[in-house]
Amino acid sequence: MANKPLTCDQIVELIPQQRPFRFVDKILEVDENHIVGEYTFRKDEMFYKGHFPDHPITPGVILLECMCQVGVVALGLYLMSQEGSGDENGKYLTLFTDAESEFSKAVYPGDKVTIRA
Repeated sequence: MANKPLTCDQIVELIPQQRPFRFVDKILEVDENHIVGEYTFRKDEMFYKGHFPDHPITPGVILLECMCQVGVVALGLYLMSQEGSGDENGKYLTLFTDAESEFSKAVYPGDKVTIRA
């Protein structure tokens, strides 16, 4: 028998990454086959000061981290909660080991990204 599904807000609360290294604002939808989340890159993000200071742009590695936090961590939390596979404290650990992604355009301070996985 499956456990009661986590809500989108509960999933966000369980994500272990925290500011300034959490790149998930909201989970919009989730089920056992997909997840959709979003994040708005704030103008005061720590990395903009040093990543092209006169023309700040979001580093690809940060975009990949954002994708992983939604597509691996958040979806993994949802799936493990369905299986009841948390530790004795009800906590879950998800790790990412491989990624394939495409970037369609540059992401600048203030831009909102939507991640579908």
